Amino acid sequence: MKKIDSIINNIIDNLLELELAEKLDVFSEKDKKKHYFLITPELTKKEFTCIIALGYPEKVGVWSNTLLKKNQINDSSMMAYFQAFRKENWGIIAINPHLFKPDSDGTQYLSQLQFALNLGNINSKLGFIGFSLGAYFTVEFLRLNTDILNRTRGIVLIDPFFKEKIDVDFLDSIKEKIILFGAEDQGESLGKIVSEQYNLPITMIKGIHGAIPNKALNKIIGFFKSIL
Repeated sequence: MKKIDSIINNIIDNLLELELAEKLDVFSEKDKKKHYFLITPELTKKEFTCIIALGYPEKVGVWSNTLLKKNQINDSSMMAYFQAFRKENWGIIAINPHLFKPDSDGTQYLSQLQFALNLGNINSKLGFIGFSLGAYFTVEFLRLNTDILNRTRGIVLIDPFFKEKIDVDFLDSIKEKIILFGAEDQGESLGKIVSEQYNLPITMIKGIHGAIPNKALNKIIGFFKSIL
C-alpha cells in the first residue's frame, strides 16, 4: 500500500507542478481531520464545473489501484481529465472520500458532494462524473438534492456499481441527462447490468473496469460539449 500511496503522491505532485490542479483542504466533521479535494485553478471563473466521484477504495488522483499495481500509471492517473478540461476552460472538483479509510456506506461521498456544491461559480452549469461505486452515490446525491437538477447539464456514469436499488422513477426522470459506459472486457460488466436493469442506453468500451474512465474521456468531452 505504501508503494501505491507513493505513486499517487507523485501523480498529485505532477498535477500541482503543472498547475493543472490545486489541493483544497477540507475539514471533516465526522473524522475531525483535514482532507483534500483536487480542483481546477481559478474555479470560480468557470462557467461549467464537473464534480467527480471515484470508485472504491481509490484516493483522488487515480481511478484504479489495480492498474497501479500493474504499473499502468498513465491508464489510472486523472492527469488526462485535468488536461482535457483545462483545454475546454471547464472546472473540475474531484472529491476524496477514501482518504482516511474506505467508505462503502457513503457518508463521506454525500457530505463531500454537498460541500463541493459550495465551491466554484455559484451560477455555473454543473456536470457529474461517477465511476463504479461513485456513480451510485452520485445518483443518490442528486435524488436528495433535486433543487440542483436545473443547473445539472449532464451525468456520466462509468461502469457503475449500484450497491442498492436506485429509485426507478427518479432515475427515469433524469435519463435524458445521463450517458452510461460499460467495460467490455469484464466477464459481467457492471455498466451492462445497470443498463439492463434500468433500461438505460449504454456505450461499451474495450478494457477492464479500472481503465474505462480514461478510455471514455474523449466521448465524455464530446458529450458535455453537445449539451452546453
